[in-house]
Amino acid sequence: WQTNMELVHRNGSNVAGLACGSFTDCLQSAFESVTSFIEDTTLQQARHLEQKLKAIKEDYFGIGYNHNYTFDEAQTILSQFMQIVADLKELEYWCSEPPQIIEQPPAEVNISIGDTLELSCKAFSSLPVQYHWMRDSVLLSSASNKLSVKNIQISEDGNYFCFVTSDAGIATSLSTIVNIYYQPILNLSLAKSVETYEGNDNGVTLVCDAHSWPPLGWKWFYRAVHTANWNEIAGIDSNILFIENPKLSDEGWYTCMAYN
Repeated sequence: WQTNMELVHRNGSNVAGLACGSFTDCLQSAFESVTSFIEDTTLQQARHLEQKLKAIKEDYFGIGYNHNYTFDEAQTILSQFMQIVADLKELEYWCSEPPQIIEQPPAEVNISIGDTLELSCKAFSSLPVQYHWMRDSVLLSSASNKLSVKNIQISEDGNYFCFVTSDAGIATSLSTIVNIYYQPILNLSLAKSVETYEGNDNGVTLVCDAHSWPPLGWKWFYRAVHTANWNEIAGIDSNILFIENPKLSDEGWYTCMAYN
């Protein structure tokens, strides 16, 4: 039977897309091809196939070199080899596609400073996957499909997204815009005092400055003396108060209030 196999492959044959010129050469091409497939995959399940392949290697090549093998013995060894090939195909590794995102995180999240931000995404894949999260260009520490950021701060606003990797490729979710709500913080307070004169053509300009999210609004208040109650100045919704052509009746105390 070995002589007949040599005659079949003597004039050239093909195994796993590779040309071979003899029975033993074709056996080697098949073995090396399967070995290469197994070594290329990082799947843990493939490691036991690698051990099985090593265990039958000597007997396998004996099919071509050991003329004491009977046909039944050769068939048994080849059956073991073909079972390894079948098990490798069942891993669904070589026909796998990159992961697909099947649950996206929300498009936008508004959250108050100090609260906990929670986001999640979910991917489908026939292979094991790893989850990663990013804020803009910063890689975050979470390695799960769920992200939790406790005691969130102003500096942690931005675009959040997850990306999922497998041996077959990568998939990236849509971004979530995270807005951090916080109370107004003053950048510039009013001067302690401003001196001018009655009828000044340049007027008097008072400026406050602050930042917050959501965007803030402004109110201005006036009182003639320090002990009087504050009265809101109507019609002013800016951080700038301009007193045109000041009069003696404009003298007094002024303050601004930022709110959101």
